[in-house]
Amino acid sequence: MSFRLYITAAIAALLIPIPGAVDAKSNKVTHQIPLTDDFTEQQLQWTGGLGGYEFRWNAIVTKGVIEICGVGYYSNVSSRWQTKDALRSAYIKFQDKIIMKDITFFSRVKSRTKLKNGAMANCASTGVKAPNGRYSVSLGWPGGKARF
Repeated sequence: MSFRLYITAAIAALLIPIPGAVDAKSNKVTHQIPLTDDFTEQQLQWTGGLGGYEFRWNAIVTKGVIEICGVGYYSNVSSRWQTKDALRSAYIKFQDKIIMKDITFFSRVKSRTKLKNGAMANCASTGVKAPNGRYSVSLGWPGGKARF
């Protein structure tokens, strides 16, 4: 039996006032920051009542480089491994170019109620210099199915 993963707000775009693009070298956590209202809320939801993943993320600029920060909550532990595989396939785009893959570095909270302002989000560098002015950073998935 297979189930489809439905992504709420499949591609979310953030407009950020701030220079070229370089592929991400890794997504190791560089530091943590507290959640604010600037973080976008999204969720992955499995069909058949198997839960999913709720999360908040944001693109920030640190020392002139775009970083991705986020925190999430697994709403059903029985689908955690399939959800983690989906998070590995997630990608961040900047100017129509994928600059980061895999958002499993996001910090975790133990309940939905803790996914609020003040919770600590993990941040990882994309290795991409931030341009001057406004630009768009988006989050997406290639789609697909998972087996339970």
